[in-house]
Amino acid sequence: PIANRCLPELRQLAAEFATNGVRFLHIYAPPDEDDEAIRRHRREFALDGEAFRDPQHRLAERFGARTTPEVVAVAADGS
Repeated sequence: PIANRCLPELRQLAAEFATNGVRFLHIYAPPDEDDEAIRRHRREFALDGEAFRDPQHRLAERFGARTTPEVVAVAADGS
């Protein structure tokens, strides 16, 4: 529920920065969240862009994410 409350603002930021080539990716970390649950969540909250599952938290570890929700800014070169 906490993460869902910030989604309208994230949608607005994604639309605002899309013209600058900024992409917003949605990472789903819970290991028990299946593809259908993710599709349903994305429909319910009108989420565009790409979505990835991260049940082993590899992306979270790579980018230093520690909590949910958390926003991480990554440069095009991955830094």
